[in-house]
Amino acid sequence: MTEADKLLVANLLEALRQIQSCLILGIGASFSALVLAIPRRRVVLELEPELTERKEKIEANPELANVSVPGVSVPLSPSIALLVLLMLTVVMGLVADYAAYSVIGIASQLRSFPKVLEAISTFPSIAIAHNLSLKFIPALAPALLASIAVCLQLARDRSTLIALGVWLLLIIVPYAYLAHLLRHPIPVPT
Repeated sequence: MTEADKLLVANLLEALRQIQSCLILGIGASFSALVLAIPRRRVVLELEPELTERKEKIEANPELANVSVPGVSVPLSPSIALLVLLMLTVVMGLVADYAAYSVIGIASQLRSFPKVLEAISTFPSIAIAHNLSLKFIPALAPALLASIAVCLQLARDRSTLIALGVWLLLIIVPYAYLAHLLRHPIPVPT
């Protein structure tokens, strides 16, 4: 095995790690977006007298209640936080697509090393699980969770069907393509 082949093996393992990380981040971001999009009952807390003015402002405009999003240094309004989480979900889907596409390309270059591909197929990753449900559920979960979040938010905002269609397209296409790519990402000779 040449140095180039060893580099291909290292790149293949890194691409498998990236798919795993992107799916975990995508599920986390889409679940957080869903939690933000679910309509909440207004909870009135007794506040200290000096906070009464802030309480009145928040009750008048719930958008003033800020949300912290990991990776963002300043608190955001719930609608902006939801937008950031949805965009993170889309980006993670696209990055996972690229990594899955890379896995297929690298594995095809390593076809002359069936023992190496067989060994790599034991790597603990969602992308090379032998059970299809272990691949498809994590691959499609971010799209499902984020789509529900978008529908809830846009229904509450009474947005147009065009906005709904664009968001659903942005969210569903990367993860559907990922599920398609994960059908057989590493062609292991039998």
